[in-house]
Amino acid sequence: MDELCGRNQLGWCALHSAAFRGDEVCVRLLLDAGMPPDWPTADGCTALHLAAAQGHKLTLELLIARGAGVNAAGAGGETPLGVAAARGDGVAASKLLAAGAQPGCADRSGWTPMHSALWRGDRELTREMLRHGGAVQELPGPTRDAADTGRGRESSVPAGEPINYAPAHLKRALVKETAADAAAGEAEAVMRFY
Repeated sequence: MDELCGRNQLGWCALHSAAFRGDEVCVRLLLDAGMPPDWPTADGCTALHLAAAQGHKLTLELLIARGAGVNAAGAGGETPLGVAAARGDGVAASKLLAAGAQPGCADRSGWTPMHSALWRGDRELTREMLRHGGAVQELPGPTRDAADTGRGRESSVPAGEPINYAPAHLKRALVKETAADAAAGEAEAVMRFY
């Protein structure tokens, strides 16, 4: 196992390099040999972060199937879903969401995967995140950090509300879809939008 866990100057081991390259065969062999799927790099990223960053869907699926943490946070708080959303990779994001990734997990600056989807103007990714519990506006109540520290909601979301990053055309589309959902009796969808 020591040979597998040797690290380079970035704190990467063989699993990280294989995931970054999208080498599913090598990733499978390393996992079969006992390499933990969530072994972090020096900056806290996992193999799943690296596969998401490079858009390697098969490697991503393999790591998820082998138990890699879909909500694992790097040193800056970024999650694999946040990495995929920042790239605009809807396929990788969908796979992560289906595996339980949370669209509201914020990094240290307060930026969430939903911020990225809205900032990119990606209507499909935004809708996918909404279907998996994401919100374009934070509801009043304790934030994740506030809940962890025992403090109440003392200030607004550090990065601002996700909807503030959406281009005008996407905001209009979301409002129209919300109105259509409300007319169809889907009140829960309205609550998630505004």
